[in-house]
Amino acid sequence: MRVLLIPIGSHGDVHPFIGLGRALQDRGHDVVLVTNPHFAAMVEAAGLAFAPLGTEAKFHEAVENPDVWHPVKGPRLIMGYMAGATAELHQRLDSLIDPGRTVMVAPFTAFAARNLEDAGLASLVTVDLQPAGFRSAIAPPSLPFFRLVRRLPIPARHWFYRFLDAKVIDPLLAPAINADRATLGLPPIRRIMEWWHSPHHILALFPDWFAPPPPDWPPHLTLAGFPLFDEAAHAPVDPIADAFLTAGSPPIIFTAGSANQHAAQFFAASADACRRLNRRGMLLARLADDRQIPANLPEDVKHFHYIPFSRILPHAAAIVHHGGIGTTAQALKAGIPQVVTPLAHDQP
Repeated sequence: MRVLLIPIGSHGDVHPFIGLGRALQDRGHDVVLVTNPHFAAMVEAAGLAFAPLGTEAKFHEAVENPDVWHPVKGPRLIMGYMAGATAELHQRLDSLIDPGRTVMVAPFTAFAARNLEDAGLASLVTVDLQPAGFRSAIAPPSLPFFRLVRRLPIPARHWFYRFLDAKVIDPLLAPAINADRATLGLPPIRRIMEWWHSPHHILALFPDWFAPPPPDWPPHLTLAGFPLFDEAAHAPVDPIADAFLTAGSPPIIFTAGSANQHAAQFFAASADACRRLNRRGMLLARLADDRQIPANLPEDVKHFHYIPFSRILPHAAAIVHHGGIGTTAQALKAGIPQVVTPLAHDQP
C-alpha cells in the first residue's frame, strides 16, 4: 500500500507524521511524506521518501509574519495560507497517487486531499494532533474567541457555529476549495468545518485521558495516543548542551515553539526569571536570530537551537512553553512540572 503523509505547519506538526511514517514503513508500506522543503533533510534523515510542497521561501514568509501568533489574526492567516495552497497540493498528490492502492493521511487543512477523497481517487485518513480540531457544542475548545461560547446554553452554541461558518469560515475557505472541486467535477460545498474531516477515517494522536471525547465528536474516530517522535534517534548529540545539563542543578527549559521568531519578550522574561530565582535555564529557539535572544544572558542561562525533548526533559526541573501538543506530551512523559503560556491556534 502506498501511504502519502501530508503534514502542514511547523516542526511540531511534521514530527508526529514522521513517527507515523516510520511505523508504517516498518510494516512494509510504501511511505512518502509530502511537505515543505524546509523539512526535507529531517524527513530523509528519518529514512522516509520526501516529496516537496511549496517553497522554503513560503515557509519563512509565514513564520516571519508576526500576525501568525495573534490569537484571532493567526488562525485566519494560517487558514488562508492553506486554502491558497489547495490547487498546488492537488497537483502534487495527482502525481503521487497510485489508483486503487493509495491512502492519504493528512490534517483537515489539507483541503485538496479531502476533495480527492470525495472524487474517489484515493482513501483519506484525517489526522488531528490536538483536541481543538474537533467541533463540539457539548465541550467547545478553550480558544480565546470561544470563551463566551462556553457560557452559552448548548442550543445557542449550535447557532454560534452556524454564524461562524456563514460569516468567517466559508467566506475564507470555500472559494479556493470549491474552485478545486470544480476541476474534479464535484459540486460546491458549504459548512466547511462540518466537511473537512474524512467521513470514513479520523485518527486523533492523543489519548482519551488527555481529552475524553464528548458524545458529539465523530463516531468514526480512533484515539491512538501521543506519537512522541522528536528526532532523538538521528539528531546529533550536542556536547555543549550535554555538558551544561550535567554542570549543576537541573535547569528550567524555556521554549516558545519551533517556528516562533517573535518571542523576544518571552525569552527576556525567561532569563529574568532565572536571574531572580537563581536557577539555571536553557532557552530553546530553533529559528532564533540575535534579536530574539537577550544579548546579556546570566551565566547559568544558555541558548540552544534544538535539542530533542526526550534527551533533556528527564534531566530538567521544569519547562515553560507555548502549549504545543508535542511539547506538552513530552513534558507529561518526562513527569516534570510545566507552565503553559499560550499564544494562538490550538495552544490555549
